[in-house]
Amino acid sequence: MRSNIDCFQYKLRAENNVRKLYFKVLTRDMKSLGLLGATSIEYRIGKWVRPLEPISDHPRKGGGLWVVGRLCDARGVQRSTFRDRKMKTRIFECRIGHIIKLNYEAYGLRPCPHSKRVKTDGVMLLREVK
Repeated sequence: MRSNIDCFQYKLRAENNVRKLYFKVLTRDMKSLGLLGATSIEYRIGKWVRPLEPISDHPRKGGGLWVVGRLCDARGVQRSTFRDRKMKTRIFECRIGHIIKLNYEAYGLRPCPHSKRVKTDGVMLLREVK
């Protein structure tokens, strides 16, 4: 139940013109999960990280860093990563650069502002979420 309250609080902040926070799920040693065969990237709090490959708006190919827009979605990624790969992870609040790609709503085929995943050209971790 706590994650639903957290999601509501972050949504409320975003709607009140506070700069939107995103969430990044990383391994215990602060590296990207390497989903879809991507090269693992090491992150540090307070430092901007850029993709290693040239930027691409393709959802599965090319450079870009994936984040989620809601804490409850980050917790879902954390649960599925543990279930599927037996990997413990950490969640961080982050700022992002330019949005390259938004996931699309399942039925409406229009960009969803609270999409589960956002592809960006840069990520800066702010703090770990407990």
